[in-house]
Amino acid sequence: MLTLFNSFTVPDVPNVQIYRDDEKRHKFYMVSERASIARDDEDKPIFTFILYARDLDRLATGDVEVERGYLQVTTRAGVSKEQEDKIRAYLKQKLADEQRTGWWFLSLPFTQQEPELGYPPIWLSGSVQFSAVTPSMVIYTAGSKEPSLIDSNLASFSADLNQDGAELFRQALEKGNVLAGVQYQLKFAARIPAIKIIIDGDRGEFYKEVKNYIHKRYESHQSRSIFGITYYSRSYIHEWDELSSITKFRNTFHNLTITVDDSSLPGAEQNAQKDDLEKMAFEIFQTNVLPTFFQPALQDVAKEVENPATAIPINTETTGHIHMEITRTQLVEKAVNPSVQFSQAITPEEVKALTSYLDLSNTFFQELDVTVNANVNFAEDPVYALKVFMEYDQQDDVRGIHVKKAKEFLFRSADQAGRFRQVMAKASDGAPKDRYRYWSEISYKDTGETIRVPASGANESSERQLVISYRRLGFVKVNLQLGSMPDNVKAVQVAMSYPGYSGPSAQQTFELTPDKPTATFFTYTGKPGGAAANDPGPYHYQPSFVLTDGQRMDLPEQTGQAETLSITNPFEQTITTRFMAQADFGVVEKIEVNARYRDAAHDFSAEHHAEYTKNGESSAWVLGLRDPNKRDFVYDVLILYKNGARSDQKDRAGELGTSLACGEGAVDALEVSVIPGTTDWTKYKLVLVYLRYQDAANQIDEQINYTFKPDAQTDQTWKVLLRNAQMRGYSYRIRYVAANAADNHEIPWTPTDDPILVVP
Repeated sequence: MLTLFNSFTVPDVPNVQIYRDDEKRHKFYMVSERASIARDDEDKPIFTFILYARDLDRLATGDVEVERGYLQVTTRAGVSKEQEDKIRAYLKQKLADEQRTGWWFLSLPFTQQEPELGYPPIWLSGSVQFSAVTPSMVIYTAGSKEPSLIDSNLASFSADLNQDGAELFRQALEKGNVLAGVQYQLKFAARIPAIKIIIDGDRGEFYKEVKNYIHKRYESHQSRSIFGITYYSRSYIHEWDELSSITKFRNTFHNLTITVDDSSLPGAEQNAQKDDLEKMAFEIFQTNVLPTFFQPALQDVAKEVENPATAIPINTETTGHIHMEITRTQLVEKAVNPSVQFSQAITPEEVKALTSYLDLSNTFFQELDVTVNANVNFAEDPVYALKVFMEYDQQDDVRGIHVKKAKEFLFRSADQAGRFRQVMAKASDGAPKDRYRYWSEISYKDTGETIRVPASGANESSERQLVISYRRLGFVKVNLQLGSMPDNVKAVQVAMSYPGYSGPSAQQTFELTPDKPTATFFTYTGKPGGAAANDPGPYHYQPSFVLTDGQRMDLPEQTGQAETLSITNPFEQTITTRFMAQADFGVVEKIEVNARYRDAAHDFSAEHHAEYTKNGESSAWVLGLRDPNKRDFVYDVLILYKNGARSDQKDRAGELGTSLACGEGAVDALEVSVIPGTTDWTKYKLVLVYLRYQDAANQIDEQINYTFKPDAQTDQTWKVLLRNAQMRGYSYRIRYVAANAADNHEIPWTPTDDPILVVP
């Protein structure tokens, strides 16, 4: 998979970013930041401009335009053959240098020195726009709004221009200042390697720093006095410096620290690689953490500008201590926007050679010019090659001759573009016959199987841009992606099938894991290309979830038609059940709890075991449910006494989501909250609080002490298990230690049954 870690550029190859693969050390991906015009097998630009004079005798009344223009172009966002050769030579030397020096890269081994080079394997989305003249000068336009999203992202465009548009384009061509341009907006999938980010600091102080970081500039303008009143206007501008790196962040803010764990890097390469790790870590930090501080800060600053006398208090959501640890290996979107001006992609000589001037008032021959592209991922899919056979076979009723031409195209790369050109025959009325026939053959890599589409005969078309896609061929391709899963899911096995076709590719099983979260299902549908292009029909899939405890949970078979199938979390709801020990551990050695949950309808079960050695000790059982209404479970409680005796409580009924007391003897609990919030800390430096509960009849005598300081004022909670629910009284004693010894004093033992003790 393409990784963002350690990308680079090659000398003398500008505007091309090179990314590495995180599984194969010798595999690299090219991402061009500049678009270009696609070229055919003879390295000629796939571009046509026709300026033609119209037949004046055939113009409609009121139509005064003498000429028109026709423009056709195929674009790509890739590298040239010359650039690719330079990149390959550089990568070959780079691999050799890495092997010689033992250079570390994600702990990947050396397997070969010959580089494997291609484009990103997964293009997530994209759009492309070709602009030649203003929209009001275009009569009709057709072509790609979305590129092929394979390899170099081919796209084709054509346009009919009115007289103003045709003349503007022609004169611009002659002067070498073409207005046309190509703009791509692409996103490809990349994986960030596992890195650990630790974020720690004071929320409130950092929030203050953020507000101070947003600079305010006031501009005031006054005008002359009218009737003793001075009129003026005031405008405010908020601005801040861009946080372009983790180093700038650390130099600017001092109340929030970001630490990147680089312990996995070898010592010799640690400094060289750490910058790349920190760069990726800062991207995650900017996305997940910074907006929670900057957005409210901007709102507060805006309010203060409207009323400068108002001080906006810090919101409670931005106070307290923050400590986060983020460890992840994740797929992210990476955007790239290749573009090019027409004059940078084609030479004046090429433009001149590919420009035609026609006079429709004296026309006879017309050309069928078809561009052929293969929208097939030869690198990642199990397709070895694609053959496209084209045939033009028409009778010229005007000349009385038979016009026939056939041509075969062999595609091994989605970057290839074929071209079929033929002078068309004419019907008796002089209209050109632009229908041609074509069929395709696709060959598999591993099996060598060849499939002809359609199985017999041929398809007919008059398209000028013939794109042979999977759907057109009668194939289905589904990208499987593993969604966010809970910790108890180890892997997901997905059984894919396509009904109606008996070939071996129609039934496949894939295993998705956090380390390998994607897969591709590719099969022939058995349908003719035309029918499959309109409606290939649904595929079937059945996910089976392999759990960490060895269980397997099978879901019913489902159908789908989406090109991307996301396998999501099967557990609809997560519930926490808490067990708490209640016993006199003066005589009890240990309490054991064993809980069991069964959901037979969904073939799911879970267990929980806990042991307690202290009164009030608890454990949480977090369980994801397939059926949120199925909450009943059973549990056993084993009490072991210090004298060797034991007590078994078997098959006790419980309900998920509740808190259960385990043990014996306690009938209730006393819970006392100790709050030091009203203490005068300007006067006292230490306050000692003593609490005591006594039940002589049941031999209970429990005590606890709390110490509070100016820098340690956290509220405390004291819990005592009761054997007599009516005896809820306790005693407290408070001792005050002041900065001035003369102010020392003490509150003696005082009985109370108030569950809230406020330290005065």
